[in-house]
Amino acid sequence: MNEFSGKVDDDVIEELADELRDDDWAPRNVDDYADYLLAITDQEPYEAFSASVRDTRILARLAIPPRQQPHFYRLLYASVIIALETYLSDKFISSVFKHQARLRQFVESDRSFSKERVVLRDIVKRMDTIKNDIRKYLVDFGWHHLSVVSGMFLNTLNVVFPKDLAFLKEAIRVRHDIIHRNGKNKDDDRHEITRNNMEEIIGAASEVVWFIEHQLNPETVKPLDEDDEGLPF
Repeated sequence: MNEFSGKVDDDVIEELADELRDDDWAPRNVDDYADYLLAITDQEPYEAFSASVRDTRILARLAIPPRQQPHFYRLLYASVIIALETYLSDKFISSVFKHQARLRQFVESDRSFSKERVVLRDIVKRMDTIKNDIRKYLVDFGWHHLSVVSGMFLNTLNVVFPKDLAFLKEAIRVRHDIIHRNGKNKDDDRHEITRNNMEEIIGAASEVVWFIEHQLNPETVKPLDEDDEGLPF
């Protein structure tokens, strides 16, 4: 990245590099993408998110020595964001590939595909590769970009997100600092996460998931106030 030095702000370069390193888990060939899609459609994303959040809430209530609590809560905080991003990815991909109409709607509405020009002689060849290209694109996509993700859900699945995502967007920035800066922000101040913060992030992430599920599966999703904590988990 030295070729960009002096031309692009160092913080921008660093954040982009961090995001690229985040993508190391992604499969790197067509067959791997097909296997990945099969794996996520075999597990219901809503149930996977619910189980993850439930386990996180149980862990957050453990008696941890005071000295280790800040570090422990930071790790749990990041895990909630990871669970949310995984849900968004798995739900969108599985929903799109279950219905040909949704797949077509995605291609027509997404900027990466809708503006692609294909000459007539290449149309059949493009039809043979388009699904794998979409899989690769969606698996590699940065699902922490909530503004873009909410637009994808709306344009492809006709699903809206809660209007105010400011808290979650900030939480995602905190998660980035926890994972890549050992809990410190760019000013070298460490994020102090408490048990109350854990309940706040679980509530915010759960609200987004419930909004999506309520629109896609209104007959099966549990209401927000079903349990004694006001959350469906």
